[in-house]
Formats: sequence, structure tokens, C-alpha cells
Amino acid sequence: MERLGVVLVVVGVGVAAGVAVVLRQLRATLERLSATATASHDQLRLGQQGHLADRYTRAVDQLDAQRAVAVRLGGLYALERIAHDSPDDRQAIAEVLCAHVRTAPRPAPTAAEDAAPAALERRAPDVQAAVTILGRWWQRLREPPPALDLRHADLRGARLDGARLQGASLAGAQLQGASLAGAELQGADLRGAQLEDADLRGAQLQGAALRDARLHRAVLGGAQLRDAVLDGAQLQQADLDGAQLQRASLAGAQLQRARLGGAQLQGANLARAQLRGAVLDGARLQDALLRDADLSGARLRDANLAGAQLQDAILDDAKLQRASLDGAQLQRAKLWRAALQHASLDRAQLGDASLAAAQLQDTDLGDAELRDAWASQATEWPAGWDADRARAAGVRFVDRPRQPAAPPPDRSGLPARQRR
Repeated sequence: MERLGVVLVVVGVGVAAGVAVVLRQLRATLERLSATATASHDQLRLGQQGHLADRYTRAVDQLDAQRAVAVRLGGLYALERIAHDSPDDRQAIAEVLCAHVRTAPRPAPTAAEDAAPAALERRAPDVQAAVTILGRWWQRLREPPPALDLRHADLRGARLDGARLQGASLAGAQLQGASLAGAELQGADLRGAQLEDADLRGAQLQGAALRDARLHRAVLGGAQLRDAVLDGAQLQQADLDGAQLQRASLAGAQLQRARLGGAQLQGANLARAQLRGAVLDGARLQDALLRDADLSGARLRDANLAGAQLQDAILDDAKLQRASLDGAQLQRAKLWRAALQHASLDRAQLGDASLAAAQLQDTDLGDAELRDAWASQATEWPAGWDADRARAAGVRFVDRPRQPAAPPPDRSGLPARQRR
């Protein structure tokens, strides 16, 4: 039995040793296979990188200004495909596309095109293709594009409907006659951009910087401009019907004869804005800042100006029928011959305001503060009011009411034939 036990032990040791050898060999084999796989993967990755680098180089070479337009177009679309295949190259590709937009050759515009620019896709189809690729970056790659530098780019007549260009830098860009309907431009820098006759209907411009932008006759109906900065912007004859401008800053903006029907301007800053002849029927201007604004001849029928600050504003000949001016601050405002029939002025502050020849028939004066306001014999009072009651409320009468101030020099930037 002892001899049998020894034999079994020896056999067991031999088996264990054999198993250990097999395991070592198996481990070594696996390590060799893993190393081979890693090397193959690295080689494949290097090959792919080399292939992508070659594709990238060839695509960029195709953008040379001396090449035919069709060749440049091929290079641009090749770059878009590379961006899809190689996330690491997207930043560089976006920068190349932006540089192409800024510097690619365009034919010199004709005299007729100076007044009405031709579509960009006809003038420079490769430039149109480049901005189209940038505008659909999110749609194709499911991520926002890198920072886009399109400053001072010539994009006259470009088609960018629905483009997603959030945060893009377009300062000083030439976008006259461009179509940007529904474009997403939240937070974009459009300072000093030239957007005359541009179509921005329904565009998303929340928080965008549009200081000193030129928007003559631009169409911004239904555009989203909440918290946007439009100080000093030139918006003469622009269409802003139904635009969302809550808390926007339009200090000193030029809005002569602009259309703002139904616009949402709650809390907006319109101090010193030029709104002569503008149409604001049904606009919502609650708590808006309108100090020193010129609203001569403006239409504000059914507008809501409750709580608005209108100190020193000019409202001569303004049409304010059925408007709400409850709690409005109208100290020193000029309302010569203003039409206020059926308007509400409950708790409005009118100290030193001019109501000479104003039409106040059926107006609700409520608890309006009229002390030291000015009126004339031509002022039309609501039922139950007359000159004696007005005097008792502190109104002063003048024999020769102040005539409206002479209109300021036209600063619309439009030719005389278009200002008529």
C-alpha cells in the first residue's frame, strides 16, 4: 500500500507539472496572439490615419483658387465626409471651411448687383457650399460645430434657411439679401453686419449681438430676439411683426417706419430709439424703457404700454386709440394732437407733459396724475371733463400750444427716392 501511495503521489506530481507546462505554453501563446492583434490594430490604425491624412491633403489641395469651381466643390464635400469619419479632424476642417468662406474668389459685382445682390450660389457656388456644410454640421454629425469665424465674409445673397450657426462670429459680414429664415443664430456675433433686405423670418436670435447692424427693410417677422442687443441698429422699414423682443436692448436704434405689429417688447430698452411713423399696433410694451424715444406719428392702436417709461418721449400725432398706458411714466412727454380715444391712462404720470390738441374722447383717465400737464383749448376731453375740471386737476392751459418739433435729419441711409 505504501508503494502504491508513493506511485500515486509521483503520478500526481507529474500530472501537475504537465498541466503547469501546458498552461505556461497556453499563456505564452495568448500573449503572442494579443501582441500580434495589438500590432495589427496599431498598424491598421496607422494605415487609416495615413489614409485620412492623404484624403485631407488632397481635399485641401482641391480648394486652390486657381482650380475650377467643380474641383473646389469636390474638395469641400470630401472634407465633409472626412469630418464624418474622423472626429479628431473636425476642428481643423471647420477652420478650413471658414477660411474658404472668407477668402475664396468672387466675381466683382455689377452695378445692378450692388443694388440687388445676385444669389451666392450663382456668384460663388463653392462659397455657398461651404456655408451650407457649416450650417448642417449638427444635422450630419450630431454635434455643434466648433467656433465659426466668418467675420467680414461676403455672403450677399446666401441661402442659409434653417442653418444652425449658434455662437458664430459674423461681425461685419455682408449678408445683404441673404435668406436666413428659421436659422439658429443664438448668441451669434452680428455686430455691424450688413443685413439689408435679408430674410430672417422666424430666425432664432436670442442673446445675439446686433449692435450697429444694418437691417434696412429686413424681414424679421416672428423672429426670436429675446435678450438680443440691437443698440444703434438701423432697422428702417424693417418688418418685425410678431417678433419676440422681450428684454432686448434697442437703445438709439433707427426704426423709422418699421413694422412691429403684435411684437413682444416687454421690458425692452428703447431709450432714444427713433420710431417716427413706425407701426406698433397691438404691440406689448409693458415696462419698456422709452425715455427720449421719438414716436411721432407712430401707430400704437391697442398697444399695451402699462408701466412703460416714456419720460421726455415724443408722441406728437401718435395713434394711441384703445392703448393701455396704465401706470405709465409720461413726465414731460409730448402728446401734441395725439389720438387717445378709448385709451386707458389710469395712474399714469403726466407731470409737465403736453396734451395740447390731444384727442381724449372716451379715454379712461382714472387716477392719472395731471398736475402741471399742459393742454390747450383744442384739447378734446372725455365725457364729464372740461377745461374747469382739468384746471382743478392741476392742468395748465396755453394760448399758443407748442407745435411739434421739426423732424430730425433723415438718417435712414436710404436714397431720397426710397424715402418718399
